Amino acid sequence: MLRSISFLAAFFLLASPSMADDSILTPYSGPYRATVVRVIDGDTIEVKVELWPGLVAQYAVRERGIDAPEIRRVGCEEERQWGLEAKSQIEKLFPIGTVVRLDDVEQGSFGGRVIADVRRLLPSQQYRTLEMELLDRNLAVTWSENMGEVPWCLLARTR
Repeated sequence: MLRSISFLAAFFLLASPSMADDSILTPYSGPYRATVVRVIDGDTIEVKVELWPGLVAQYAVRERGIDAPEIRRVGCEEERQWGLEAKSQIEKLFPIGTVVRLDDVEQGSFGGRVIADVRRLLPSQQYRTLEMELLDRNLAVTWSENMGEVPWCLLARTR
């Protein structure tokens, strides 16, 4: 009797539509509340994310939709200087300890990094994205994965 009850319970659990529904396994894309730990470069920050009460994870987050000049693996010294300028500006606007909101979070193509819209709350109670902060200051360009490499050295000469 106990064996048949165990079999029936296992059968109904495995046959349950909710268990077969892949949507319950899909990661939640946000919004998430996070705190800036450090600025990596002009378009990537590291944050502590509050996933659940008492559950915190630390991730590198790349801002969606932009590319900023590199600091390492550069094509020319002008690119490195431009990249350092972008990083410095983000360090001022998103200093360590700043609470940010992460929206539309997805897994990135580089190890352990995620892609998201990173927003900070302004005194006016409106959110401003890291993307807009950099684009408005001419410290990044609009970018998508199908665009390839940005010619930073060429752009730096016309800046």
